[in-house]
Amino acid sequence: MSQKRHHPSKQIHFHGIVKHPFANKILSWILLSCFMAMLIGAWSGEDKNLNGFLAVFVLGSVLLILFYHVEQVSFDDNGFTYRNFLGVSHRYDYAQIIKVQEKEAYNRFGAYALKDIILTVGARKIRLQGNMDNLEHFKICILFKCGNMV
Repeated sequence: MSQKRHHPSKQIHFHGIVKHPFANKILSWILLSCFMAMLIGAWSGEDKNLNGFLAVFVLGSVLLILFYHVEQVSFDDNGFTYRNFLGVSHRYDYAQIIKVQEKEAYNRFGAYALKDIILTVGARKIRLQGNMDNLEHFKICILFKCGNMV
């Protein structure tokens, strides 16, 4: 009695999560702790303008933490889910992508360029920064699923 051999599928499967690098997350927490320490130190002072000024920086640090920790794209063979920094998720099929653009974003000194991806899905534009983890895998997935739009 012969057994049938199972041959692996030759189809390519995609899955992953595109998220911000861990260093960005650590930096946002460091900024928050520094500005909170300054705000606590200035709280005992008489200058209310300084307290308001530092409170704005604390709020900005909290927004950075939300942005770097919450925003992500999870993708698979059927489509992708984009979660913005407020935690609102939207599921899209690859057929809904109208336009894919790559835009070079230079660092402050012009030493190197990262390629950001801008996805146009209906009326919404989703911009993914070039330094995000697994972005190259997502670009390959879009290339396979959407043709040569990139």
